[in-house]
Amino acid sequence: MSNTKSLSKALYIHNADGFTISLPRKLSRGENITIKVCGVNLSYTGFQVYLSSGQIQMSTPKYTEFMAGGDTFKYGDFNIEIKATVKNFIDQNLESADNITFLMPKYSLTMMEVIFTEIAVVIDGNETKLDLSQASFWGDPKKEYGDITYTKTDEKNYDIYSRPFNVKDETYARMISESLVSKGNNWRMKKVIEKIRKGEEVYYSSLGGSITEGGGPASFRDGYAYQFHKKLQAKYNPGGNNILMNPCGLGGTGSAEGLMRYPQNVIERVGRAPDLLIIEFAVNDEAGTENIRGFEQLIRTALSQNPECAVIGLYSAAPYVNSQVEKIPVGEHYGIQQVSIQNAVDNNNNEFDTGTDSVFYVDYVHPSTMGHTIMADCLMNLIDSIDSDKEDIPSEIPADYKITDSSFCNFKQILPAYAPGFDGNPGVKFHAGSFTDRDFEPQHPANDLISYPYNWMKPGRQREDIKDIPVENEAMRLELTCKNLLIIYKGTGCGTAEVIIDGVVTDTLNGNKEGWNTSNFKSFIKENIARPHVIEIRMANGDEGKAFTIEAIGYSD
Repeated sequence: MSNTKSLSKALYIHNADGFTISLPRKLSRGENITIKVCGVNLSYTGFQVYLSSGQIQMSTPKYTEFMAGGDTFKYGDFNIEIKATVKNFIDQNLESADNITFLMPKYSLTMMEVIFTEIAVVIDGNETKLDLSQASFWGDPKKEYGDITYTKTDEKNYDIYSRPFNVKDETYARMISESLVSKGNNWRMKKVIEKIRKGEEVYYSSLGGSITEGGGPASFRDGYAYQFHKKLQAKYNPGGNNILMNPCGLGGTGSAEGLMRYPQNVIERVGRAPDLLIIEFAVNDEAGTENIRGFEQLIRTALSQNPECAVIGLYSAAPYVNSQVEKIPVGEHYGIQQVSIQNAVDNNNNEFDTGTDSVFYVDYVHPSTMGHTIMADCLMNLIDSIDSDKEDIPSEIPADYKITDSSFCNFKQILPAYAPGFDGNPGVKFHAGSFTDRDFEPQHPANDLISYPYNWMKPGRQREDIKDIPVENEAMRLELTCKNLLIIYKGTGCGTAEVIIDGVVTDTLNGNKEGWNTSNFKSFIKENIARPHVIEIRMANGDEGKAFTIEAIGYSD
């Protein structure tokens, strides 16, 4: 069933990064405004609305209509009314707003098939309709203004949680089926399912990158980790509340960084080891790197700290990279469960184009709400399949590593003296040098997780006009025996530091190459036999007066 409609003086947008439209007059700080937006959504994506100065966002949107999912999912006609106040939060020098900006949410790059029929504003009680033909775009949008004819079909107007992608039922079933890589040894998962059914507390944690953080949907709570939590509880203990969830996704991180975060984020945050752990770093881990070794050590760590922990290797989809080929043999070595979203997407029977439709992806990697739904459904397929199987004989942790070359065996994290339970970092002679402060704003994900709570910060010069007074630049110094060394450092607002290993400057750490408070990671000393080393970290020439934060240090011996 479909129907064709015609509109006059409408603005049709397809594939737009964003646009601005001028206000009737410039608004001063503190002034109030009501923004009215009417139109038709013909796709799966929507927009945010901001007051702005030029293309600079000025105020947090008071109302956002996210067509990609979340609490305000809507396909078809929309009529939005937003009450906003000019409140600058980016640049303290800006005190006014002269535009309205329409923009996609974080991780989403383009608006797909949205028709605007009217944009009006109410200022001081007076309503003014804005001229849609004067919208100013950036990027390379496809747009039309004037008489618009469109066809609205009922087929796309469905419940995204029960019928993702609007593909045929048999195609969706095939996608789900193809995602199951391995059931592994099921006795640990059987125990988890039994505990859920009995109403016993089950601690579930998801450790991964931005996809696990919930990147893509309008709300991070529509991410697969949250959807899976709800589906698992509803299926195996309806009405219960005995699955304790600890989401540990952090954008831009790989398995080695996950290994560094595991003690504080997964264990310390809850006070015990998880019963069910998802590890999702496939699209962040490049093949043949320390991240594959980090993935193996994460499995061993989880199984060692709780021998009954059920571990799932979850391999997300991306059009550019996926390390599942290297990870699957590692997972098989430990008998863990493995699920591939890439396999599911690749078996969609060509019923949607993941590269252009913005159906599975909202950008180059992050899934839409519907994409996260299929991830949760693939995980549930694994659980349901194991539930119907006979229980396997309990298995032990293999004595040998699958990846023996420079493995992360005996991995340890170096901690500052203020960390709870600090024991002096046995086997390490440590001197903090000028890195004596603590950074209370390391990289933060969408939720309340503190990524690297125990760090070292070298404060920057407080006054740039007193440059003749020397600043401290005493090197942090570590003497230890190791075969691997991992350093995570802040990537925003810092200077450049250099790493000296055994008296030789080995590399530099650029603390100002990212723009959204992310973290950076580097690996040093990749050897098969542990040897004594002296490591120093100090600010590079010219950056002595700048701040720098070392968020975490780890090593294996």
